[in-house]
Amino acid sequence: MRILIISEPCVDGVFTIVANLVRFLIQDGHSVHLAYSDRRSGPGLTALVDEVRAAGGEALNLRVGNGPHPRDVPAFFRLACLAWKVRPEAIHSHSSKAGILGRALRLLGVPAGQFYSPHAYYGMARADSPKVRFFNTIERLFGKIGRTINVSTDEAAFAERTLHVPPEQRQITPNAIDLKSFQSTTAAARAAAREQLGLPADAEILGTMGRLSFQKDPQTLYRAVAPLLRAHPELLLLHVGSGELEDECRDLAQSLGITDRITRIKYLTPPRAFYEAVDALILTSRYEGLPVVAQEALASNCPLILTEAPGMADLLSLPLSHRWTGRAEDVPSLTAAILAWLEDRKTPRPCNHRAVAEQTYSTDHCYGAVLAAYRSALEPAS
Repeated sequence: MRILIISEPCVDGVFTIVANLVRFLIQDGHSVHLAYSDRRSGPGLTALVDEVRAAGGEALNLRVGNGPHPRDVPAFFRLACLAWKVRPEAIHSHSSKAGILGRALRLLGVPAGQFYSPHAYYGMARADSPKVRFFNTIERLFGKIGRTINVSTDEAAFAERTLHVPPEQRQITPNAIDLKSFQSTTAAARAAAREQLGLPADAEILGTMGRLSFQKDPQTLYRAVAPLLRAHPELLLLHVGSGELEDECRDLAQSLGITDRITRIKYLTPPRAFYEAVDALILTSRYEGLPVVAQEALASNCPLILTEAPGMADLLSLPLSHRWTGRAEDVPSLTAAILAWLEDRKTPRPCNHRAVAEQTYSTDHCYGAVLAAYRSALEPAS
């Protein structure tokens, strides 16, 4: 098949998903083209673009951001030129900006099956506001074009109840994990990873990875872990990520007196050393689509501390042996969850997270379902 993948964010979880999908499709023998933006990107983007071109595909830098901007108009027409040139049979757009640009190609008569993965809708856990209503309206209008591939039941429920995306135009297919890139951690790998990241060999390390943004709510994380960092001198927090709340988080850590107990790394690629170094992953998100970092932690056999937030229900329903939860934006309940994890570590027991990941999130299973959806779009033409 000829497939055009479009993504505005080229960093963090969405980019990981897009890169894994592109590589899966190329390895499966498909002709893959990529439209991307380098305005929110990490070091992995150049390698992916090179791989697409080496496989004979086209790659176009749209140079757009995640918010509405006049430059979106020329970017859309450059995207249309690419689409008419490569004649894709399927167009798969990832996240909101790409979802608008990609699905709008239908208005120009581009004859391709349209697919959209929102990776968490903007309005999923935000209070009502003009901006939320604007984004919900856009999603509602464009949701009538093509098929939406939701990654979790919570995301699909929002699409159904709030955006009124028709059920025949929705499917739920979770993100896949590259299970070869993430393995159960050994003592030797943990020691090497901690040395690489400058972390003490004998510390209890709680890790988090994600943008410093409203969605990820790092302020609640800092407030929840602060009393335990002060009470447990062996406990440290490893925080990987950057974003618009960076200065606010730095000031908050100083006011809580925990600056010297937090190791901050803005970006880490590949991320495997993170999972090898930490003793548990914590996410204090207000909402998610389906968090890639939690899936990667499962594949690494890493314990999880999660919020009971929209987008987490599918993870929380899995039969996991080492999982603790707290309520979103609820500092005491998250402090209690971290404390419960610390208490559990006193009595080691087998962890089943890797086995669950293998059964649930393999690339063949998840991306195979996406590929089947692409093929279904060809059936009317056949």
